[in-house]
Parts: sequence; structure tokens; C-alpha cells
Amino acid sequence: MKLHSKYNSIPGECWSGKEGDVTYYRDGKTSTCVNKCYEQCHNYDPFCTGMGFTNFVYRVTTTDVCEIPYQAVGCYSEPPAERALNELILDDINPISSEFMGIISTEFTDWEEYMKGLICRCARKIKEKGYVTFAINNGGKCYSSASADTMYDMHGPSEECYHNAKTPCSSSTCSGGQNTNYVYKLQDENNTV
Repeated sequence: MKLHSKYNSIPGECWSGKEGDVTYYRDGKTSTCVNKCYEQCHNYDPFCTGMGFTNFVYRVTTTDVCEIPYQAVGCYSEPPAERALNELILDDINPISSEFMGIISTEFTDWEEYMKGLICRCARKIKEKGYVTFAINNGGKCYSSASADTMYDMHGPSEECYHNAKTPCSSSTCSGGQNTNYVYKLQDENNTV
């Protein structure tokens, strides 16, 4: 193994925090993390560590279902200039958005796991607001509104939604594109919409 200086270490420290899932990205991305061979880390490296003043961030994954029951409704057109659901609830795409959660949707290799997490986070937020209907747009944004229940289909149905970031939607875990919403509704305790 080739070392880059006289003193090298992997400190073995593990850092976390109550809001780590939304603050880890605060100082930006770095290329100084290394794998066990002291080579630059890549998305496919299973074990990496930060060097100097950097951290390699891991996230805990789970197979648990969302604690907020929801049901897929379908795919609908949504021109950005005339949104039926016009309240941005979460934004995993634009780091300067006030609704940015510190998660960049394009960084995940497990799209379905990421999308289920986004849908669940969105369901939590709209339930807090007293809303029932919400939509996933552009692979990383959640929209809703107080009138979403009656307005989500105002531009008509669409077939421009997708699963796994590229294939046409054929499951209940889907996203809209730039001009479409994949709509979901919260279910009550009896699993009815």
C-alpha cells in the first residue's frame, strides 16, 4: 500500500447528529475521501473514509414501510407556468431552494429506495399541514396545496411519469418529470383515500 505522507490514519470516528440527514451537504461535495487502498472513492466503493477535514457520509437504509399510509393516484400533466399543485413542500434538486433538504436526488444509485424515502418525507410534511394530496415532480420535488384534492388533475392525465428514473411507470413508486406530477393521496386509518 502506498501512503501519501509520513503520517496517515483512518481515525475510526463516527459522527452523526439529530439533523445530519439535512445538514451533511452544507459545506459541499469533496473529492478527498479515499477507499481502503487510499484511492479516491467512487459511488461503487463499499467502504470509504474522509481525509483531513472531510467526511465520507453513509446513510442508514431500512426496508420499513412509511408510517404515513399513502396510495398512488397516477400521472398528470403539470406545466410549470400554471401549476395545479403550486406549493413546493420539499426540494431535493436545488441546493439554494428554501425547501432543500440536503439530499441531492441525482446522487443515489438505489432510485427506488430514494424515491420511497422522498414520498414518505413528503407525506409527513403534508400531513403536518393538514393536506391530503401531493405529487412528486421532476424526480426530486414534492408539491401540494390546500386545494390539491380537487385540482391535481386539472391539466389531464399523462404517460410521462417514470419508475427508476428512466423506465415508464408501472408500479406505485413513480415520479413525474419536468412537466408532469405523479400524484399520491394519504390514506386514513381504515386505508381509504
